[in-house]
Amino acid sequence: MWFLPVAAAAVPEVDAPLRTGASAPADAAVVIGIEDYAFLADVPSATRDGRAMYHFFVYTRGLAPEKVTLLQGGNREQILDAVQRARAQVGAGGTLWVTWAGHGATNPDDGGPLLVGDDAKSDPSVFVARSVKVKELPKEAVLVLDTCWAGKGRDGAELVPGARFAVPTFAMAPTAGALVTAAQPSQLSEPYPAADHGLFTYFFAGAVRGWADGELDGAPDGAVTLREAHAFVGRAIATVHPSGQQPTFTGQDRVLVSAPGRLESAPDLAALPKVGRTVSVASPPAPLLPATPVLGNSVSAFTGVPLLPQGKTWSGPLSFAGNTVLTNAEGDRFSLDDAARATVNDPAVAQAWTRTVADASYQRYGGVLMGTGALLGAIYGGVVGSSTTTSAATVGVVAAAAGGPFLLGTGMLVKGTTQKRKHREALLSAINAAE
Repeated sequence: MWFLPVAAAAVPEVDAPLRTGASAPADAAVVIGIEDYAFLADVPSATRDGRAMYHFFVYTRGLAPEKVTLLQGGNREQILDAVQRARAQVGAGGTLWVTWAGHGATNPDDGGPLLVGDDAKSDPSVFVARSVKVKELPKEAVLVLDTCWAGKGRDGAELVPGARFAVPTFAMAPTAGALVTAAQPSQLSEPYPAADHGLFTYFFAGAVRGWADGELDGAPDGAVTLREAHAFVGRAIATVHPSGQQPTFTGQDRVLVSAPGRLESAPDLAALPKVGRTVSVASPPAPLLPATPVLGNSVSAFTGVPLLPQGKTWSGPLSFAGNTVLTNAEGDRFSLDDAARATVNDPAVAQAWTRTVADASYQRYGGVLMGTGALLGAIYGGVVGSSTTTSAATVGVVAAAAGGPFLLGTGMLVKGTTQKRKHREALLSAINAAE
């Protein structure tokens, strides 16, 4: 084994339903976990975040399943429609819940927070239009938002390259609801690779399973309040990521779950894996990458880049400092090739790297086919143009022979180019999550 990850302790499960028998028939909820963005970097683990919160509402708090909407994708209109339908389902004395795991940003016009729909593009002219303003959500709702407002994803990559997202100026305090966010306005909402969840959502999902019971007064009573959950999540994040994010809470406190004798005890936070890891390359040979057949050939996405020197290490997570240059919190710089080679024994990294191979292949062969089509067009055009007896059928055959490769090559080049950034982001996310 040439790749030796630092050993990490197992983390407690928060995904399996915790059935308490509790009931909240008047409540309704919209649970949103958007991991796959069409034009922006994906949000690692957001799908699992959504499922964990769905299980909390249905099995732990006891909402009727038909009154809990789970969105694992959604644009502005779909999100607002789901919230309005849920609002109409809230009964007397009930609560409207909205939870979010996905991209967030700030509105450059008024500094207000945005929840980014899955069809938003990294173009300032349409970015805001395809997002939901938090102030558009019902004031009575309880909002639990695992996102940040700095215009960056969980891996630190910019959503709109070059854009200057203002530090939010909002201080939202719902009149009858509450707002819990994963981070302070200028901080990132980070992933927790050890649990395959967002850092905030993992500990919030644990808090409502009972981990936060007695957090404020040291006297567990079989119930967890919103204020207890917020305090526990803040302490937990500070334990596993001392220099990381700080959750916020405004609004009215309320009981999240009450089920004496059926809640879980909190784990030993000090024993949990810390955010970030150190990877060491013990010997230089590179493992073989999965072959990606393109036009009958297997090609490598990266060539001519040296491997990490023996014993070279980095502390994660890494983020992009250029198209193929990575950096960590200490400012060390690595090539994307280095990091991929160092973690390629991880299946997710190998799969993500295969996609980048395909991108490079599409670009390379697309360029070749375009050039071939153009050359054939020039040759055939000269031949046809010099003849006085060429039929229309001959012209059509010649046009097809030259135009076919040119158009096919253009399509391949465009596909490879448009997919490149998304797949590079996915590769980086896999590298950061690799064990």
